Amino acid sequence: MAQRIFVTVLAAALLLILGAGSAGQSAWAQSAVIIPAAHSSAVPDGLSGIWHGTFQELAGSYRDVQGRVTIRINDDGTFTATSPTRPEVSGTVGVRGNRVIFQNSKGARTTLMRSGNTLYGVTEDLATEAHVSIRLDKS
Repeated sequence: MAQRIFVTVLAAALLLILGAGSAGQSAWAQSAVIIPAAHSSAVPDGLSGIWHGTFQELAGSYRDVQGRVTIRINDDGTFTATSPTRPEVSGTVGVRGNRVIFQNSKGARTTLMRSGNTLYGVTEDLATEAHVSIRLDKS
């Protein structure tokens, strides 16, 4: 489980990370074109930078699945996601419309919806397998 990363984002702890459509579809199963890290101008204006946010379990259970996450998106199309409670994740990032697709170094993908300076969605926390919502705001 810990080897399949989030945020991601993906739980982000992407690490977690997130679903498409109305942010409810499985992000790991989605296909998308990921921009290679070596490509110049890999990310659209306004996407690179530091994004801070939180994740939490959607349905109640005996577990308390929640936490903070920070994602740094670089101009070259790479990202690093960190959380005090999850392993660090890195990889590439791409965009399809208003969807931001994170692909970690092991090939797992997660998708977040973008609205201005906010990224959000639903995904599976890879540490606990709980369904989590995630929201990130750009600093």
